[in-house]
Amino acid sequence: MCTTCRFVTYVYMCHVGVLHPLTRHLEKAKPVLEGHITFMDKASMLVAHVVDPQPGELILDCCAAPGGKSMHMASLMNNTGAIMSCDIYDHKLELINQNAERLGVSIISTKLQDGRYLPDNWKEQFDRVLVDAPCSGLGILQKKLDMRWRKTESLLIEL
Repeated sequence: MCTTCRFVTYVYMCHVGVLHPLTRHLEKAKPVLEGHITFMDKASMLVAHVVDPQPGELILDCCAAPGGKSMHMASLMNNTGAIMSCDIYDHKLELINQNAERLGVSIISTKLQDGRYLPDNWKEQFDRVLVDAPCSGLGILQKKLDMRWRKTESLLIEL
């Protein structure tokens, strides 16, 4: 449990009984909107534990959007230290900022940055680096079944 930021529970099963009464969407439920609950699949949750960020460290998260792994690392760090969360799309950086605000995470900064071309002054600046590439979106196929029909072998080869 993180005591210095608001989120306390990671939910990876959708049978928790907190559906919004009007929309029937779990994402609109009060505990989610207030930042008490957030959602990640088990595989994504394991990543932060592999990185093993420690309180006070400086972490670089390349390909960070929408920010779930950055938020989880912030929780493991007790919201102390700093996380630079990068992505190549402005609108995805806004998702990271929104998640951080919703969850009460204050140690995340976002930057429009391609992880393939990091600035020279970033060398040896970070204690740990997470690169979740090639950002294929394949990790969420079980949740978004329609993506199976939009992903082609040629798209994956491009990555």
